[in-house]
Amino acid sequence: MKPFVKHGYGDDLMMCCPQCGYTNIHPIGVSVLRGTDETTVTSANIMVKEAKNNGRGVQIAMEYACENGHHGYIIFNFCKGETLINHQILQSYDTLDFETIWRD
Repeated sequence: MKPFVKHGYGDDLMMCCPQCGYTNIHPIGVSVLRGTDETTVTSANIMVKEAKNNGRGVQIAMEYACENGHHGYIIFNFCKGETLINHQILQSYDTLDFETIWRD
């Protein structure tokens, strides 16, 4: 996983694609797993369901799509005061045909 944070504007940091470093990435889903309850937010809906949790703490996963075609999850796992960051690569997009969570 490449560093996925760069200096942005002023004191802000900018998230970038962990596969290529490009700064134009879009959040297309966010999932929070707490206990066995999983809440998922996408552009289409908000869904709560029961899910398997292999860890002890909370897991937050952001599904992203990069404008260079990359697709994946950036996953934060919280346990015993520590935060672990993982990356899962998903199948790439051939086009910019994805739905960003929020768009004006």
